[in-house]
Amino acid sequence: MNPAALAYLHPSIPLAQYSRYVTRYYGKELNDLGTSLLSIVGWYAVARPLVPPTARLHFQERVIKVGRRIYYLLQPMELSHRAVLRAREGNGPWLNDWED
Repeated sequence: MNPAALAYLHPSIPLAQYSRYVTRYYGKELNDLGTSLLSIVGWYAVARPLVPPTARLHFQERVIKVGRRIYYLLQPMELSHRAVLRAREGNGPWLNDWED
């Protein structure tokens, strides 16, 4: 649900709760946009904890930050075959893991 409609329908909603809704809504919107753009280009966004520290040094110029999360842009040839399959199925730790 769009946060603007939520504020109109429930004007007495606490500001902190409304702020969380807005942050979550626009974070998901950014994720959807990023996922669709990266799929067009053929790259994958991998969450920072899944990239080894030694590999992070090589990919420093390919970092994006969405909210508080950091992702590394990797090409399919830089990933293992299993990681590419998980990303195509949407089960990987990619940009679509905003739900937590």
